Amino acid sequence: MASNWRKWAAFLVPVALAMAPIAWQELRKPDPLADGRYLSAADYDVPLTPPRAGEAAVPIGNPGRWVRPEDYPARALREERQGVTEIDLRIDPDGKPFACAVRVGSGHADLDEATCFALLQRARFEPTPSGALWSNAIRWEIPD
Repeated sequence: MASNWRKWAAFLVPVALAMAPIAWQELRKPDPLADGRYLSAADYDVPLTPPRAGEAAVPIGNPGRWVRPEDYPARALREERQGVTEIDLRIDPDGKPFACAVRVGSGHADLDEATCFALLQRARFEPTPSGALWSNAIRWEIPD
């Protein structure tokens, strides 16, 4: 019976590993907009008004964990594309980001889109009376 298990494991593990990137992309695919298209980097470029003096965005948790290795776009990873995306996040009074503007792009639209997508989903800040602006940069590097 143990030999049957090994045969199945030898078959199933490579199949599961080969299918994992496909399944992950299907799970992460966002819902389309009302007109049937998907968000692009242009949709994130919302003009941002600077915050009033004294309104600094204070992150909750570690901002270094908001963009994760699994957020790396599969095609960019295969093509070994890297870069730095500088962004501005507009934060609402409850501490949730509602707009992401790419100040300086990485040179790759998919990396810039992945940056905004991840930050809009995961970033959280201390509440402020009238919202705030948070600027930072995300470095996309191929993991070793």
